[in-house]
Amino acid sequence: MDRERRGGFRHWIGYDNNNSQWNCYVHGDCDLFSGHYVLDREGDPDHTPYRLNGFETDKLTDIMIDYLHERADEQGGPEERPFFGVLSVQPPHDPYFAPAEFRRHTKETIAFRPNVPDVPRIRDAAGRDLAGYYAMIENLDFNVGRVVDTLRNLNLLENTQILFFSDHGDMHGSHGQFRKTNPYEESIREGLHLKSFRTPPICKM
Repeated sequence: MDRERRGGFRHWIGYDNNNSQWNCYVHGDCDLFSGHYVLDREGDPDHTPYRLNGFETDKLTDIMIDYLHERADEQGGPEERPFFGVLSVQPPHDPYFAPAEFRRHTKETIAFRPNVPDVPRIRDAAGRDLAGYYAMIENLDFNVGRVVDTLRNLNLLENTQILFFSDHGDMHGSHGQFRKTNPYEESIREGLHLKSFRTPPICKM
């Protein structure tokens, strides 16, 4: 994407939202060999997509952590130059297939919403999807923890404000429906969480 269309961000990495979290491509200010963030690629015309080697949430978090290290090392220090960073990932999203270490849920142990019909084909599909969905949520939570740990290790945490939000929910069998295709509360509900580690915080991420 042309720099004038990047929302004013100094450094920008876009990813291919292709509903394939194990086959994700990025382009922009990114090292095409490592897939990691590179601080200075101003004017570089090479925006060839690079395939991330692993699960989307893990690898995009790696890039964010690289970015935080670069900002902490900048001359003058982050206390003098507050910054704003955005980490946007697709999971939890279908297809619900998280990294192996987070797959501890099974469709047999899932507790359904009261409005999920007791119909075998519906509960079988909802249970299978929710097992993967919960695994993706736990993976996302793990990666948020990685970002918080990085901020703490870089002595940035107490001056940081973290805003976490989602764009929609999922039916997961409620009313016999799946995905976000119906405007019920389950699919349109959004989550928003603001975490401040110090008052007043400096806006950084």
